[in-house]
Amino acid sequence: MSIGNTIADKFENKKFEHMKSIKDEDGYVYVMLAETPEEEAYWIAEQIEKLVNEKGFQYSDFGILLRSVKTSGDPFIRVFKKKGIPYIVGGTIGLFRKEEATAVGKLFAWLYYKDENDHGFFKDYRGNKFDYEELVDSAIDDWISATGLLMDKDRESIKKQLEDWKNNVLRGSFNNFQEVYHALLNILDFKNLDPDNKMYAAVMANLGRFSNLLGDYENAVRLGGNKLNWNNTNLKGLMWYINLYATTAYEEQLSEDIRGIDAVQITTVHQAKGLEWPVVFVPSLIERRFPSSHCRCYETKYKSKKKIWLISRDLFPADRYDLKMDDERRLFYVAVTRAKSTLVLSAFYRTKKKKATLSVFLKDVLQDHPSILKAISPTNKEFIEVNVEGEPSKDEEIYTYDAGEIVDYTKCPYFYRMRYIWNYDAPLAEELGYGNALHYCLRRAVELRKGGFNPYSAIVHAINKDFHLPYAPSYKADIMKKSAEKMLLKYVKDNLDDIEAVAEVEYRLEFPQKNSTITGKVDVIIDRGENVEVREYKTSKKVATLPLVTLQVQLYALGLIGLGHRVGKGSVAYLQEGEIHPIDVSDD
Repeated sequence: MSIGNTIADKFENKKFEHMKSIKDEDGYVYVMLAETPEEEAYWIAEQIEKLVNEKGFQYSDFGILLRSVKTSGDPFIRVFKKKGIPYIVGGTIGLFRKEEATAVGKLFAWLYYKDENDHGFFKDYRGNKFDYEELVDSAIDDWISATGLLMDKDRESIKKQLEDWKNNVLRGSFNNFQEVYHALLNILDFKNLDPDNKMYAAVMANLGRFSNLLGDYENAVRLGGNKLNWNNTNLKGLMWYINLYATTAYEEQLSEDIRGIDAVQITTVHQAKGLEWPVVFVPSLIERRFPSSHCRCYETKYKSKKKIWLISRDLFPADRYDLKMDDERRLFYVAVTRAKSTLVLSAFYRTKKKKATLSVFLKDVLQDHPSILKAISPTNKEFIEVNVEGEPSKDEEIYTYDAGEIVDYTKCPYFYRMRYIWNYDAPLAEELGYGNALHYCLRRAVELRKGGFNPYSAIVHAINKDFHLPYAPSYKADIMKKSAEKMLLKYVKDNLDDIEAVAEVEYRLEFPQKNSTITGKVDVIIDRGENVEVREYKTSKKVATLPLVTLQVQLYALGLIGLGHRVGKGSVAYLQEGEIHPIDVSDD
């Protein structure tokens, strides 16, 4: 706390009030000076192992905050992998520092081949280029190194399966890139990864990030109803997307998205904003790493030029966007205030190429806080202390769940983990958005009805103005629009009294339940005077079975009752079948 306050006092342009501790327990601050980055990383790995194996900590209790993962992350990645410590890498090139990601990235790049002068390749974050002929063997090597799978299988048999996979892609046997990806993961024995193994869980989460990459690319291609072109056009585009953008832009699962993944966080200070860990390591505190070498503070000292922009500095206020010492000091302030109990600041004296100079920030801390710092040597078997008094246990942490998440969990816990914990994308389909469009048009019809439209004209107007299917070609969208109009007109005709009694549409609620907060959006609340009815709209029974919808409606009723609503009934309206089923929302 006091370290953060004195750092804040040095800000040039903006002053902050001093922070005050809300805990009675003291924390710990250590300074460790190693000889090399490798010694620094090894020492930190030993500290983590000791606390996990002997003190009962989880790997997710540790954060390693770097000014840049690109310049300082490799020693940690190497030693953690060697020791079997599960880890997640943040930063804009975090994903492709993991071999499981480079493996599937190379294989998707390998899909493109036009001729010997125009074909797929893969360039990793270090700048190493893998030509078309190298991609398959290199990808298999990466996959085996990351997962241990395929090691005992015949390589030629695997390559034959990959050739068949590629030919199926080129023939247009798949409907979308997620189907292509799932077929590839089956070849790579993905199903033999144990999700309860901490190392494998991190691998599976990172492969979920690659699913997001494919989803992002396909979304851009297919918006507006465009079809995928499997005879190289889109495959070439994906290959360039991976090489020119994704390998330097995709991080691993974001810290706030990895609920349930027990892994050490190796991330940038930028990504650590708003997050906390019981133990935080801030390593690589040397000049030109933290502060960054791009900082204007080095211009005079190292006679380096001002930052080069792609347009003339005279055309915009360039100085405003140049990295200044105050910007770097604010980042350091963020780093040192992320620890709940123990903060460890560390540096090294030399790299393989040259000597290193301690960061001005570390020198300031050493000078300003000699009484609270504990010096520790990497060569002695000394270990840091952590004060966990007053820390909530994992069972006491409050998580937020959408009611739809809970329904999906009851449907299939493994699906839940894939979709919500590891964030695998759903396959894109032309019909995607149909249910949402129906819901929105019903909402608009109710709003228009209150504005003077009769119920039927309100439906027709809403469908014509607000029914959109982002991935369907125009002729299919028109067919589905007519089907939706017919379906909703019939619903209104058969349930005119209910339409007239609607009090709220898409009512958002949030309520506590045990160690969690449950959120949701009630499709419609019908008010007939004595009590209200909670109703969900579903497109078809085939999509949402009655037991699953029952749980969702009951959760909404529970929340509304807690908020003071008089809930007396529950129901689900299946629009396609034209049926309304009552749902029990009594106390039982």
